[in-house]
Amino acid sequence: MGSLRSKESITIANHEIENRIWRRKNEEKMPRFDPWPVFFKREWNRNWPFLVGFATTGTIITKFSLGLSEEDAKNSAFVQRHKR
Repeated sequence: MGSLRSKESITIANHEIENRIWRRKNEEKMPRFDPWPVFFKREWNRNWPFLVGFATTGTIITKFSLGLSEEDAKNSAFVQRHKR
């Protein structure tokens, strides 16, 4: 009885080792599924309005901020109140 179980366990172990070797050999042949392109496509379709709005708002704020001069700051009541 004991020898039968040990033969079965050895056979099962050998089968598992053969499967691992086969998988390693065939991993090179079979390309793995890459989920990132699917993820980015789905997320782009879902989030593009937010991203476009954020970019537009950032552009407008940057344009107006760079357009301010030192003289505008001196004449601004807001800047005078928060000046340190």
